[in-house]
Amino acid sequence: MNLKRDVLLTVVVVLSALLLIALLDIGMTARGQMRIARCSVQMTNVRGALQTYRTTYGNFPTGDVRRISAILGGENPRQILFLDTENANRSIPLIDPWKTPLRITYTSATNFTLESAGPNGKFGDADDLIR
Repeated sequence: MNLKRDVLLTVVVVLSALLLIALLDIGMTARGQMRIARCSVQMTNVRGALQTYRTTYGNFPTGDVRRISAILGGENPRQILFLDTENANRSIPLIDPWKTPLRITYTSATNFTLESAGPNGKFGDADDLIR
């Protein structure tokens, strides 16, 4: 009788461990998807801010991502706040949820691409987000 109870207890412990691992994996996957969604919204907001800036001033703001962040955050001739997020102020550059600065590439006087390096933090591979 003790042997059956020990076997049953072992099975319960193993199944509990497998269930815990599965739940942790689901939680990590959901968290990753939430970061991707948050980044997509952030990039949409930045895109809108850049387009509004161009409409207001006739060109896009120039400089590195830190300078562009400051310009969109109010450091412009009219002190207009084009983008008001926790990532867009005078001291913090536009960064994605994985702590990598966004890449802004102007492709013409009226167009640009906006890129996040994605979860792995490296530009130029399959997990990049491009808008």
